[in-house]
Amino acid sequence: MLDHDPDKIAIKSNKGSYTYSELKNNIIDAAISLRKKGFKQGDKICLLLEDSPEYIFIFWGALLGGMVPVLLNVNNKVSDIQYITEDCDAKVIIYENSTEKLYKNVELIHVIGENIRSFFENKEALSIENIYQADVDKLFILYTSGSTGRPKGVPHTIEDMEYCAKQYQKTELSFKNTDLIYSVSKIPFAFGFSNTMYLPFYADSTVYVSNKNEIFSIIDIVLKNRPSILLAVPTVFNNLLRILDNRYDEFENIRLTISCGEVLPKNVGKQWYKRFGTQLLEGMGTTEFLYTFLINTPQNNRLGSTGKPIPGYEVRVVDDKLKDLPINTVGQLFVKGNSLMGSYVSKDSIDNSLLIEGGMLTGDNFCKDADGYFWYQGRSLDTFKINGTWVRSEDIENELLKKIGILDVAVAGVTNNNETTKLIAYLVIDHDFNLHNVKRDLRNNLPHYMVPGIFYEVNKIPKGITGKIQRNSLNEGILKKIE
Repeated sequence: MLDHDPDKIAIKSNKGSYTYSELKNNIIDAAISLRKKGFKQGDKICLLLEDSPEYIFIFWGALLGGMVPVLLNVNNKVSDIQYITEDCDAKVIIYENSTEKLYKNVELIHVIGENIRSFFENKEALSIENIYQADVDKLFILYTSGSTGRPKGVPHTIEDMEYCAKQYQKTELSFKNTDLIYSVSKIPFAFGFSNTMYLPFYADSTVYVSNKNEIFSIIDIVLKNRPSILLAVPTVFNNLLRILDNRYDEFENIRLTISCGEVLPKNVGKQWYKRFGTQLLEGMGTTEFLYTFLINTPQNNRLGSTGKPIPGYEVRVVDDKLKDLPINTVGQLFVKGNSLMGSYVSKDSIDNSLLIEGGMLTGDNFCKDADGYFWYQGRSLDTFKINGTWVRSEDIENELLKKIGILDVAVAGVTNNNETTKLIAYLVIDHDFNLHNVKRDLRNNLPHYMVPGIFYEVNKIPKGITGKIQRNSLNEGILKKIE
């Protein structure tokens, strides 16, 4: 990051732009400010901040000062934040938005909204030479969303960032120094973290940073700033398609649109290409590997798949004994790569048992086709055996989302006392919904055993902070059966 053209714009935001020289100086200022506040090498510094240029400065400043930044999501529950601070033995929470929430046994530093710059205070009498220690491990910690239990702390190093960037830049999707990158996915998530915190700087690109999540704010940012790369979860692209029409030619100028974080419905990819002439590319990674290890590319894009391995990663479909399974056979996904964490923060976590033979079982079911593309087959909570055949909830959900009157959907399997599984569809609907027409279309397009037997109307589909459906919570709240 220190060898760039000092006058090139590194960061753009609605509050202004920063050159690479200003980026470097602000990082040094942040490191000095943290040292002056009494924090020292190895201290865990929790960052509970909205996405902003200052977030980037403080993160890198903490690393420069030998501290360990811990990235928290502003949408985390209080109980989860309390758990995380205790799990990683945090020294402080630096938080931005005014709050009455109190966290035990941890110092709080409040930096207020637009005045977050006040964090960078009097800096004389310290220099970068007094701060930087080359022999100190540069560690940081991300936390998983907790969709399968408590959030899990995932420690990474600066070398992991470098490895991810170097391998990603070997693909057809490499960032260019002329690119303006806009990641709708936010910094505390591994996908957003990589897209914003280091990949653009490794590629000598410019990154646009925003704390906005609303769909019309996203559109406004694209219209005003003309990014060349747009990265988001599938829901964002689906919502954009619902709104954008032929007036929005600016989206046609985006050279790369990449979707990660959840399964991309085929019909969304098809509609995006039909509307904008740009392929919507799906990939997959995990917090444990920091960034993507599977990705589609413009020259090799197979809608519905998560693509092929990124250089430097070994990806296999295996059985319970880690033996490779035949083509088109469903098994567990096993991944190796140098960006894999050493272990979770909680060394006694049962999930550490997934780390085996230098790699990791991700907990996902996959199959691999004859051309080398990997196809997601769900996790234990969203894969069901119906009439002796494995069924993915996403396949049924994608079909339902095509139907008029259905705004959102989740499908779950319920096993009765006879140990047979029934499929239940939970729907967010509007006035155009007609159950008779929906069932008829499903029977025409799906095998009979994939048609849900019960339909419930709900006000919303429960989702975690990453947008993933929380299937364990589907039966909570008021359910209205659709007859």
